[in-house]
Amino acid sequence: MRFLASTSSSRTRPGHLFIAVLGLLALTACSQPPERAGADPSSPPVEAVQTRIGSLPLVARLSGTIRADNQVVIYPEFAGPIAEVMVDNGDNVTTGQPLLRIKDDQVREQVRQAEAGHRISQARLRQAQAKLAEAEAQARRSAELNARNLVSDLEYETLAAQRESAAADVELAEAQLEQASANLAERRDLLARAIVRAPVDGVIGARTAEVGMQVSPNSRLFTLGDLRNLHVAVNLTDAMISYIEVGQPVQVVAGEVVGEPLALTGIVTRIS
Repeated sequence: MRFLASTSSSRTRPGHLFIAVLGLLALTACSQPPERAGADPSSPPVEAVQTRIGSLPLVARLSGTIRADNQVVIYPEFAGPIAEVMVDNGDNVTTGQPLLRIKDDQVREQVRQAEAGHRISQARLRQAQAKLAEAEAQARRSAELNARNLVSDLEYETLAAQRESAAADVELAEAQLEQASANLAERRDLLARAIVRAPVDGVIGARTAEVGMQVSPNSRLFTLGDLRNLHVAVNLTDAMISYIEVGQPVQVVAGEVVGEPLALTGIVTRIS
């Protein structure tokens, strides 16, 4: 007779299953030959064994979910058709390694336009700065001549106003250049997102990305994790909580290798 439950501890404590096996002793006239009167020839022989009391190892089979250390699901930050997939399931990757590339022709054109706009803004700023320098020089000469009453107050004030206008043009050109720089940085960042890179070191799994597939930020591409340490989460019943404890050994069976079950050993690390 076998009894199965779910603990492998050998200590005796409440909650263990105790089995007492009592041997039955048939009191027959063993010393008398079977052919003698009073003996039943159909009675089978019975062996008497010593009663033993102890705890039996209990075993339970449970289904669980395996999760790797630092496991992450990778989604794209760029929408479009996939142009190239650079890794496959089981590949080891490092942080920052390219995993796939999304078609980015349209964004590249936007980057070129942003670069041209940035150069135009730079030229406008230099032009405004040159005009300001000229206006400042004229205003200084006008101030000197006005001090010697060689230039009228009207001419002096006019040149001073032109200097202020030139200074305002410089500030406007600087703001436009700042805006063009921000636009260019945004386009370049968007272009960089067309290449999906590994956020952590690990092993590629659950690949769903294929060349030509249309993806969006909601499209799941890969699962990436460190397979050197695995965690298995299982659901327990209330009854199991009483005899399962942290530190108990467990055996995890995941798939088969050459027809044989792939068994890994571990221990219970947490009960939540």
